[in-house]
Amino acid sequence: MLAFETPSADRVTATASHAAGRVRPFEPDDVPAVADLYMRAYRRVDRSASPELRRYVMEAFLTDPWRRLDVSPSLVHEGRDGRTTAFLGAHPRRFIVAGREITASAMGQMMVDPNARRSGIARRLGQAMIAGPQALTFGTTASAEAAMLWRSLGFWNPAASGMTWRRTLERPPRFPSRRWFAERLAAGDRRFGSATLAVRAMIGAEEWCGLTRLFADDRHVSPNLDDDHARWIWSLLGQSRQKGRAQGWVVERRGFGTIGWWVGLLDDAGRFRVLDTAVTPNHVVDAVAALIAHGEHGGWTRIEGVCTSPALTAAVVACGARLHAGPGAHVYFAADPAVRAAVHNAGALISELHSESWLSFAER
Repeated sequence: MLAFETPSADRVTATASHAAGRVRPFEPDDVPAVADLYMRAYRRVDRSASPELRRYVMEAFLTDPWRRLDVSPSLVHEGRDGRTTAFLGAHPRRFIVAGREITASAMGQMMVDPNARRSGIARRLGQAMIAGPQALTFGTTASAEAAMLWRSLGFWNPAASGMTWRRTLERPPRFPSRRWFAERLAAGDRRFGSATLAVRAMIGAEEWCGLTRLFADDRHVSPNLDDDHARWIWSLLGQSRQKGRAQGWVVERRGFGTIGWWVGLLDDAGRFRVLDTAVTPNHVVDAVAALIAHGEHGGWTRIEGVCTSPALTAAVVACGARLHAGPGAHVYFAADPAVRAAVHNAGALISELHSESWLSFAER
């Protein structure tokens, strides 16, 4: 998540040594310093990070099977005194845009030492990031100040950026029966005119990868996964303890087959956060209705996610969801006018699972 904070009056202002220094690629030897920087930047304590946090930083930014793609890597800013004063994480990605395969950098955690803020370091990191050879650079901002910085560097916000949806679920009977579940689905069928629907658990990373390829759409920005990268993302997703347990659900329609799928995190309070989804164009409402019925049967209390496309937004609203302004906004940068136009015309956002907002540094 890309975030900045206006320093308080009593905070030490950035010095010339902070503003100077150099920006360079993040390396394994930087892991302890970056983990300690996280403690100063986000937890407001000047102490060493735990071994678990250091391990997670290493795994999140240096073990990606696509780390050798020709894209901008994660970056650090090193002051003249040799101390790490800022970090901008990046995750290599591949997408299909208008039938063309492109590489991308998904910007991750932005950390700036509290004593080095307002010194231009964040801008220098951003400039170095977009100077890379990737066709697309994108991320999610966590504040209006951060969004202003990225826009000043040439990033743009898609129209749907920053909107989220939330559907509160009805509590099921204490001992829900198969008949109760069938009746819920049937009620959805009568309302939305679909055939019989079924929801089953996704087998794992390989099935998610296969479904992603199956549902690729030239009209949108489609992830171009392979099994190794899918397993890597799935493994990290499984470590998000506080944010919830990783789950995947496939929606099937009798006589048609798979019409969509959902991947997300289910927390202990019964809230399912959708991180990635794809649905056939003619069955979006059916897939949403089936997920809602499945969640009610399973005792979920809420389903929520980002409005990634106009079709999904219309479907969740039709199924009783409310729209809200999200905590951040998506930002995109493409130097190539053709890529920029293709991404802009796609009318859909890249899902959270292909960015970084689900990573769980705060747990460690």
